[in-house]
Amino acid sequence: MDPEVTEPMQDEEAAGARTDNGSLLSRIRERRAQLQEERHLDLDIPGYDGMLVARYRPLPWDEVKKIGEKVEKSKNPRKELYAMADVLVRACDSIWFRDPETNELRPVQSGEPVRYDDRLAEALGFTADSARQVLLATFNNDLAVTAHHMEAAEWMQASDVEVNEDLLGE
Repeated sequence: MDPEVTEPMQDEEAAGARTDNGSLLSRIRERRAQLQEERHLDLDIPGYDGMLVARYRPLPWDEVKKIGEKVEKSKNPRKELYAMADVLVRACDSIWFRDPETNELRPVQSGEPVRYDDRLAEALGFTADSARQVLLATFNNDLAVTAHHMEAAEWMQASDVEVNEDLLGE
């Protein structure tokens, strides 16, 4: 027998290796999910001198795709803007006020996080019938919505790369 050739693993050894690899892969997947969950982006909402901040989370592709499919069926000439607004609404984890003296982020209200919802509309002094309408009224500038969306989308796209780098660095 050639000394360079290794003997195949016995069935018990192979089963143990699969269990170890499966366990390791499971831990890697869990850690990746945890790192992804911890990711967020704080973006100033235009028009508030940095005192209103939206916190976004990465949005899974399936959710983005559903939004695109729904809006694509629309005949509304603003459907692209609506798609961008809907992505921001779905990705929004919370809305914060920034204290201009300390630069600290503070909740808009106590309790559940405020998002693009009726509580934000009330805090800002207007009413709206949907989260999309709250977002559009909060921004009050269609081009600001598109620029904000592009910044959030660029971050979401790079988010997987950042998670991968964090995993490699551990």
